[in-house]
Amino acid sequence: MSSFSKIWVENARPRDIWLSVGVHPSIAETYAEHTLLSLYIAHSLIECIDVDLGCVVERLVFGSEAGDKAEDIARLAELLADIVIAKEYARLGYDVKGFLREKTLEVLEILEEYGENKKLVKKVDKILKE
Repeated sequence: MSSFSKIWVENARPRDIWLSVGVHPSIAETYAEHTLLSLYIAHSLIECIDVDLGCVVERLVFGSEAGDKAEDIARLAELLADIVIAKEYARLGYDVKGFLREKTLEVLEILEEYGENKKLVKKVDKILKE
């Protein structure tokens, strides 16, 4: 199997976190879907802060090392993507309250460092409230 095929197979499988809370594999978010949603969210966050989009993309897609701001934006995007999907599973009746609480606290912890950036805080708040 080629390297590309291995990556494709790995990223097409459901995320373990959703399987662990009982989400059926047929509707569980895949690793590839998570990366795509994280990239979409990161793009909207970058409008609020001076950070290199390329560094954020490399971190989200390849797990590369990123500078402090790029790392923070990538992590925020991943956490917000988790929250968006968890809210969908909650609407379907899955018990993800603890997961949502944990991820929201992580988001707030990162945001503490950027409290003076009202535009970023407002964007994150909007995503959290959707």
